[in-house]
Amino acid sequence: MTARAFRRDALPEQGGALTAEQRRDLHEQLLRAQRRLERARAAGIDVDREMDETLGALARMRDDRYGWCTRCGAPIPLGRLLVMPETTHCVGCP
Repeated sequence: MTARAFRRDALPEQGGALTAEQRRDLHEQLLRAQRRLERARAAGIDVDREMDETLGALARMRDDRYGWCTRCGAPIPLGRLLVMPETTHCVGCP
């Protein structure tokens, strides 16, 4: 078993397993956020930080790193991802 496969297997224990449908839903939510931020930017609103976070989440999803804390490597609970799909860290990391 590869390290990545082991990490994926750990997700259900943490309540953070992403089904294909949940992954698609989160991806769509991030794409909608990106479009909303692009419209806001076009209207002259400063959205650089939010846009960076959204694009970063899409990149992590593309690279199969989405759903894992970038600070400690632990799985991010699904509930947290549903509320803040752009989050980069688990609740335990500041």
